[in-house]
Amino acid sequence: MHFGAIDRQMLLVSNKSSDRFCLMLQSVLLRTLKGLQNPFHPQILRVQNSKPLNCNVGKRRKIRHNDFSTLNVKLEVEHSAEEVGTLGNEHGMLKEPHRNLYAINPKGILMIPDTYASLLQRCAEMKVVEDGRKVHAQIIKTGLEQALFAGNNLVNMYAKCGSLADARQVFDKMPERNVVSWASVIAAYVQQGYAKESLKLFSAMQLEYVRANEFSISSILKACSSIPALEAGYQLHAYIVKVAFGSSSFVVNALLDMYAKCGSIENARNVFDEMGQRDIISWNSMIAGYARDGFKEEALQLFGHLQKEDLTWDCTTLATVVGVCADLVALEVGKQLHTQIVKTPCYCNVFVGSALLDMYAKCGSADDAVKVFDRIPVHNVVSWTTMISGHAQQGNAEETMKLFIKMPLAGLKADEFTYAIVCSACGMLSSLKQGTQLHGQVMKSGFLLYVSVGNALVDMYAKSGSIENSHKVFNQMIQRDVVSWNSIISSYAQHGHGKEALHLFQQMQRANLVPNNVTFVGVLSACSHEGLLDEGRYYFNCMSKHGVTPRMEHYTCMIGLFGRSGRLDEAEEFVNQMPLEPDIVALRTLLSACRDHGNMELGTRIAERILKLEPQDTGTYMLLSNIYAAAGRWDQVSKVRKLMKDRGVKKEPGLSWIEVRNRVHAFTVGDRSHPQTKEIYAKLEKLTEQMKEEGYAPDMTHLLLDLEQE
Repeated sequence: MHFGAIDRQMLLVSNKSSDRFCLMLQSVLLRTLKGLQNPFHPQILRVQNSKPLNCNVGKRRKIRHNDFSTLNVKLEVEHSAEEVGTLGNEHGMLKEPHRNLYAINPKGILMIPDTYASLLQRCAEMKVVEDGRKVHAQIIKTGLEQALFAGNNLVNMYAKCGSLADARQVFDKMPERNVVSWASVIAAYVQQGYAKESLKLFSAMQLEYVRANEFSISSILKACSSIPALEAGYQLHAYIVKVAFGSSSFVVNALLDMYAKCGSIENARNVFDEMGQRDIISWNSMIAGYARDGFKEEALQLFGHLQKEDLTWDCTTLATVVGVCADLVALEVGKQLHTQIVKTPCYCNVFVGSALLDMYAKCGSADDAVKVFDRIPVHNVVSWTTMISGHAQQGNAEETMKLFIKMPLAGLKADEFTYAIVCSACGMLSSLKQGTQLHGQVMKSGFLLYVSVGNALVDMYAKSGSIENSHKVFNQMIQRDVVSWNSIISSYAQHGHGKEALHLFQQMQRANLVPNNVTFVGVLSACSHEGLLDEGRYYFNCMSKHGVTPRMEHYTCMIGLFGRSGRLDEAEEFVNQMPLEPDIVALRTLLSACRDHGNMELGTRIAERILKLEPQDTGTYMLLSNIYAAAGRWDQVSKVRKLMKDRGVKKEPGLSWIEVRNRVHAFTVGDRSHPQTKEIYAKLEKLTEQMKEEGYAPDMTHLLLDLEQE
């Protein structure tokens, strides 16, 4: 027989064909293929009965042979993945050979199940969903779409390619499902961020009496971590113990991570301590859990224990621990860790480099941060954003803006985190023009829909003096969180619009958002600016109803409120009854009220308390001197001046600035260093004359008298 004639007609073996005939036919066909000049190099060549002998029903090579045209025979040829690739190249079955993805030639060979599975796995690995759809179509043509292997591999392929709807559709149509089917679709929902839906699927799997495997358990634990769902995590822990998955490091690591991310750090540590064998993932999860929940010292201690283990740290370990050093402002520990990182391959890792950048920036070591930034071989948006953030955290807004401008020149585009940081930095500069231009860039880039960016714009416009634009951005935000409301409430409070701020707070409550401590700082500040003493007392007393414990900043707002209302005795009583020891800011707020209302006796007592805490506090000397001067106590003014000299206290000169044509000009008192000094002072004289003509008389009562620095 000539194999070239075997082309289209399928030969099927009837149910009545004997096993002996099948074996004989298989032998004949094997000899035939062996004698071909250009064989297909089959691993196995089978002729199978439609009864379950040795075969997988379905994937087969269509053949036609004149000698067997009347027989009901099915011929199957199995190929390895590499052989299928070779065969596809020879017969035009690969659409894109350079990607090594096997496309199916409708005139060629119908692959066996393992080959289809390999194709779908390759599609999943390469995330080429369109090629996966072509394989899916071929599976349907061959009538294999109902097969369990096909459903499982299709669900996995669509899930890993990000096509969750297709994965679910295949899953729902599967006539038979096993634990692999359920595990694949559950993992798909978890990976796509649909944690609650994955929990529902897991419950449905239990109702179908399908026992979970390690993969499905770890996936559902990740879902609990992301929600977070601690109660469900407890139930899963019990299930793990019941089905004896406790020996699986894969499952136990996921359990540890779940407890850590759900804030149950004690349970996480119990799981960690009870583990028979810990790998680096176990250590990373526990260290990250401590760091995430605020136990920074414990995280460093645990890292110290890790150093004694016979385990190799990975980049995740190092990035986490460096981040802990940044939060603790532990510069020396961070530097020691840096010297160890240099000896590892992680030194070139961009995420470790970004963590080092952040650490040096938060520790105030700008030069070291720049050195690390310059040595990172390949930058990404994370490293740039970290460097930009470092300058912003140090209050260096101008350098922040310069780096942001250079970022596109490095071939990188800013993301939502970058824009949020830069908008905040622009607010520090109070540069409305720059802020408006930045707002335009945000709109063009499509990041305006991000809540963090919207919040930063609200704050930026408020600090730049445009409360109207601030409120406009707030109204245009599709989604608002607590930070959004806090920003707009605080903005109105800072601009002296207390009633509007309180109205916004009421709107926030109607939106069913729970206020936090920052919210009440804005609310109490609004009451203080408006002198709304009764309202301020009410909101202060109802903080506990919202689960907020008053902090020092809330007490300071109340002291300011009493002071503005002239209730100085009540303010002092409030200070003395505070459960917290008042800090300098709180006491200075009361001292300012004493100056405003001319209460020299109370002012003297409060000033003495402040100077015991901080003898070098310049503001206290200034306020006390003003109080004495207003009362005509010039002898006391002289004493304050002498005390400042004796203690080496010097007042830093005040600084004002103005933006003209995208350039910020800064001035101190009596400053004559500006190149346009003559023109500036000439204009100032004209303005002074105009003010006098209009009848303006400056208030000199709060001017610090007879101090050389002024």
